[in-house]
Amino acid sequence: MTLDELRSILRHYIQDQLEIDTQRRINLPPQRLPYAGGDDDLNPEEEPIKAEWKGLKDWLEHAREDLQLRDFAAVANQAELIAGQHNIPVELKSALHLGLLEAEVMVAEEIYKRSGARAFSILSQPAYAQRSAQTENASKLASELREPFHAWRETLQIQKTTLKQDRVTMRLFLEIAGDLPVANYTRKHIHDFLATLRQLPSTYGKSPKDKDRTVRELIEAADVKGSTRLADRTVERHCNVIRQFLQFAYDQSEIAKEQLSIAEGFTFKVASARSQRDQWEDDELVKLFCSPVWTGMKSKRRKTVRGSVIERDAYFWLPLLGIYHGNRLEECAQLFGGDIRQVDDVWCMRITDEGEGQQLKNEPSRRVVPIHPVLLGMGFIEYVQSVSSAETDPIFPDLKPGGADMKRGYTFTKWFSRYRSKMGIKNGRDYHSFRHNVTTQLLNNGIPQHLVDLLTGHASAGETLSRYYKGATTKLLADAIATLWWPMDFSHLMKPGVVYSELRKPSL
Repeated sequence: MTLDELRSILRHYIQDQLEIDTQRRINLPPQRLPYAGGDDDLNPEEEPIKAEWKGLKDWLEHAREDLQLRDFAAVANQAELIAGQHNIPVELKSALHLGLLEAEVMVAEEIYKRSGARAFSILSQPAYAQRSAQTENASKLASELREPFHAWRETLQIQKTTLKQDRVTMRLFLEIAGDLPVANYTRKHIHDFLATLRQLPSTYGKSPKDKDRTVRELIEAADVKGSTRLADRTVERHCNVIRQFLQFAYDQSEIAKEQLSIAEGFTFKVASARSQRDQWEDDELVKLFCSPVWTGMKSKRRKTVRGSVIERDAYFWLPLLGIYHGNRLEECAQLFGGDIRQVDDVWCMRITDEGEGQQLKNEPSRRVVPIHPVLLGMGFIEYVQSVSSAETDPIFPDLKPGGADMKRGYTFTKWFSRYRSKMGIKNGRDYHSFRHNVTTQLLNNGIPQHLVDLLTGHASAGETLSRYYKGATTKLLADAIATLWWPMDFSHLMKPGVVYSELRKPSL
């Protein structure tokens, strides 16, 4: 925050105090004076007008004396309140106290004039209040628009996780750029905000302790540790929220249309899909799927210890669904019994948001995906039928909705991270990385891009998805997905009579 920005806050403080005085005068009954006290407070020998002038003059003299003596204690409470509201840094605290002392003098002078030689006028403003209004277009402070902005975003049916991220962005913006009248923000404020974000550690927000530390403290700690910093993709997401905030301010007539451009035109590094979330290497896949969950564990509760127990639950099936279908985690975690069905004599899973609590990332995510022969050979259909007697029963009843958006994959995500770590797989890959493996191998197998997009729920490049879909039969999609094959040996997981090696299909 700069000294000019602090001056802006103080000008708003003066305006607020004078507006309080204005409202006091407007709401006062006729033939009553705002600062003369009640009838019981008046000296019967003293005229009300003179009593008011005397009281206001004493206030003005005390305010001038406090300023001359730099008596910070006189404005300590107000300074603490404003510092907290606007995240004023320590190095500006002295300037804040001095500014408040000066503001008290200016307010006292104006109110004294209103009650004295110059009668109060509802049509005019003091010179410095006029300058403030002209300079700042009388716009509200960002903090005043923050909650209305969040309330507006909630009406747009945006996921709760995104709404939570919006709040983090606004909190960071007010701390870094300062709480100013919205019309006062410039392109430099946005530039400095983004530059500061790029210095934050990549782990920002993952620890509850981060809320108790300032941005500066977090950056200093990251410097000492040599931590990796926020990815530009994350920085861009924060910038997008500020764009939305400015649009909201414009819609509320708080800023001019030209100011919308101050958050536009910034360049962000676009990482490739591989560098953003690298795909699994073959030896890493073998290590994962040869771990206890798929080869035998001590017990259902001791999944990381080798034994003879194989529990076919969500933790068993979800990674297999991911590596053989390239689905997003929640797409399969939220499936109901009725979503597993036969289409043209092919067992498929229906990815949809029609069921209670089901969510989709976007419209292309809505699709029907044939189930890979390996999962059929493992008894996936029999498993679903055993746990979902009704179409509305979840196929993974052991997953309870959790997190801000009440997703069924919430618990699994935390478990899968811990499990990979305990298995010595610390490669930075996660469930979503399976999606890259599937896309890459399908393309390498000669599967056309539009079929890959239909299977994985990507929007097709070039022609529209709906146009492609007219020529993509369920059998064609089933043959395409059956070309996926990985270096793991799952022979021990097959149903009786199923030969694992015979499930492999040639490329189309």
